[in-house]
Amino acid sequence: IKRIIKNKNLISIDANEKAIEYCKDLFKLNSLSNYEFIHHKIGGGDFIINKKNYLSSQSNWEKIDKDYSKNFLNDIIDKNKIKNLVIDIEGMEQFLFDFLDISQIKTIFIELHPDIYGQKNSYEIIKNLNFNNFYSTAKINNNYCFRKKENGLF
Repeated sequence: IKRIIKNKNLISIDANEKAIEYCKDLFKLNSLSNYEFIHHKIGGGDFIINKKNYLSSQSNWEKIDKDYSKNFLNDIIDKNKIKNLVIDIEGMEQFLFDFLDISQIKTIFIELHPDIYGQKNSYEIIKNLNFNNFYSTAKINNNYCFRKKENGLF
């Protein structure tokens, strides 16, 4: 991602502190700069962290607080004039667009998780993005690239 966005700033938010440490090390090893890693659990809730490979996943959807990250995320987007989002939040994306202001976003890379919340909710996410003038320009498995269409152009 950093190679694609070149010299632009990269802000990464992760619930898993070990993943953040690992990413910082990778960025240093690859001489990448202009990045910031923030520890934050999108939507609050409980996360399980696999001690073997440090992968994390949401464990309790009943404890999700949609307002928990609303101001936090929207402030980051506004303050940094974010135009590109990469979203992989292990199922939380089903609620993300209930509170995320995507009006200034141009490109969204998103991993959908129909195995967690069902195919119907995956379609609802895509439908919501289409309603906001985002259209899929690439898809690999459950990973999508959506670009915003404005005035008939991407």
